[in-house]
Amino acid sequence: MDEKRIPKILTVMVGILVFALGVVMLFVLRSVFIPLAIAVILSFVAQPIMGLMRNKLKIPTAVAIIIFILILIVVIFLGMLFFGSSINSFVAKSDEYRESYSRLYERYSGELKEFFNIPEEDPFNLQDLINEVFPEENPKPLVEGQSLESSLLKRFDWFAILKPLLSFSGSFVNFIGKLVLVMIFLMFILAESASFNTKLLRIFPGESGSQFRELFRDINTQVVRYLNVKVLVSSLTGVLVYAACALIGLDFPFMWGVFAFVLNFIPSIGSIIFFFMPTLMAVVQFLPDERWGSIIAVVISIGMIEFLVGNLIDPKVSGDKLDLSPLVIIISLLLWGLMWGIAGMFLAVPMMLVIKLVCENLPSLQPVAILLSSGKRYTGGRGRVLRLLGRIGHGLAGLGHKTSEKIRNKKSSKKSGSENKEDHKE
Repeated sequence: MDEKRIPKILTVMVGILVFALGVVMLFVLRSVFIPLAIAVILSFVAQPIMGLMRNKLKIPTAVAIIIFILILIVVIFLGMLFFGSSINSFVAKSDEYRESYSRLYERYSGELKEFFNIPEEDPFNLQDLINEVFPEENPKPLVEGQSLESSLLKRFDWFAILKPLLSFSGSFVNFIGKLVLVMIFLMFILAESASFNTKLLRIFPGESGSQFRELFRDINTQVVRYLNVKVLVSSLTGVLVYAACALIGLDFPFMWGVFAFVLNFIPSIGSIIFFFMPTLMAVVQFLPDERWGSIIAVVISIGMIEFLVGNLIDPKVSGDKLDLSPLVIIISLLLWGLMWGIAGMFLAVPMMLVIKLVCENLPSLQPVAILLSSGKRYTGGRGRVLRLLGRIGHGLAGLGHKTSEKIRNKKSSKKSGSENKEDHKE
């Protein structure tokens, strides 16, 4: 083996090892890194607002940070109120939906069983149902003279009922804890942002410091641009979904508009997930009354909105503005989703954008940045060159055609002149 290639191979192996360790750390310490990543993204959002309050309104940095945190808490509180009111509205109409489901089951269960070749169940037996719900090694039969309620209460597993409640309360406490952690990270990041450029110039004096400042400026600009594009596209999707559901008569149109707005921050996959939500609601609401036109209208309208806005406008605008490959967006969506769950799916594109910008400014990682990019800056230039060569070729072909015509005309004129001379001699 060539001795000059050994350092390159070692460098590649060390890079792969560092990458693998980084992925493992991101997965194992996700309870810390997820709030930190959310705080970093929110700090990009906060920079224009903080600059406005500091420079235009002359508000001190500490007060501006407190104001932004309070605004963020109010927005989160309003979101939680909307979520709670949506659940209450759904629960208030649960009897109606239960009746619709019962009517659908009675009407189509036989046909579905026959179509899927499902055997008919045995006749209903209360004792078998109790033994199934409350299994015991020696089940006690219902005794004559003993009420059904007393028999069920004696054999009831209260921990099975309390377990979901405890799980929900634990999830809520976990959410509040992560929210507090996000706020703490965000406060310290905003407090450090004012002196960050000065620290960079101290650590990397001269041209290196300027390059790092330019890198962080590019990251801030690109992330803010991405968030602006997503808010604009998601708002358009939410408004169109709300209008379509309200015109068709689907229950909770405002809720579906908000869900469309939120899920649109997950590229492509979020649109697919949302498509089935109002569709199932339309089936439960309209199918018992055989309102097939309303169901078809919901499917077509939601499908067209998600297809046009979510799969054409969104990738086109995001890809062109951010210079990220659509394939890279989908793969990063899956990978970050596997590591960090739903939060990773929301943070996938900003994280890949930051990674691409960092790779662009490191000479050894510039090939990685080229792979992550959409390639428009490279193929665009090649396309212009090819078009220029085509025009040159077309011009040369036209010039050659004109030259050949002139030569043929000269030959024909010479031939006609010689024939005239021969006729004159005769």
